[in-house]
Amino acid sequence: MIGHSIENDFFVLNYEHSKFLIRDTSKFKHFRKNNQPFSLKYLSEKFLNLKIQSDTHDSIEDARAALCLYKLYEEEFEKEIVNKNHKLIRKKVLQDAKKMENLFGLNLNNNPNLNSKVYDNHNK
Repeated sequence: MIGHSIENDFFVLNYEHSKFLIRDTSKFKHFRKNNQPFSLKYLSEKFLNLKIQSDTHDSIEDARAALCLYKLYEEEFEKEIVNKNHKLIRKKVLQDAKKMENLFGLNLNNNPNLNSKVYDNHNK
């Protein structure tokens, strides 16, 4: 799913979509300044030389602009997504390991499969 600030649309629609499959141009580092997203209108004009949202708000026009912005930086976008997802997965694995320790009275601190250096090197 590709869009710009699409979590707002999801909220209004009461819709959930897998975070691993979302490509939100408002979250992409090249389209932000001081951790704040630029508007789709600004990004379209700056990167695509395309004027949108001049008279009315057209959701089809917005979707096309977001897709074009994504395609412009697709490789870097995907690398950024993979890195974020890797961090989320690693955090989840470590949380689950902690639950297992508590549940079964285990000590997994010395388990090489959960060692952060081993895990990070293995999943590069």
